[in-house]
Amino acid sequence: AMMCPFLGINFDTLVSNCIRGFPTNKHNSKKEQEQKKKRKQTKLTAQERNQIEETRRRALIVHIRQRPSLPLLSLLYRRLLQSQKVADAVRQRIDRCNVMTKLLQQQCASNITA
Repeated sequence: AMMCPFLGINFDTLVSNCIRGFPTNKHNSKKEQEQKKKRKQTKLTAQERNQIEETRRRALIVHIRQRPSLPLLSLLYRRLLQSQKVADAVRQRIDRCNVMTKLLQQQCASNITA
């Protein structure tokens, strides 16, 4: 965190990028700010701007598809573990219900014959 200002990096952006697993649109490094200034100075047509925007959107979608964030992977892992535990509990409940059904059927059959 202490080195970020010397490197021209915004610490908050760095943390956000690490959590998301891909860079966000907010680039705050000095180099990127200079590039942004140059782009603003050159006049672009509306079509060129739309093409650039579309390229950025596509790149973002590719990043999202390729690199899920660690918190999301952790959540998926936890839920998969829980589903295995729940599946065992459900099987046990079904077995108990089957046993109760048989006992009730036997009880009802003995009451009818008696």
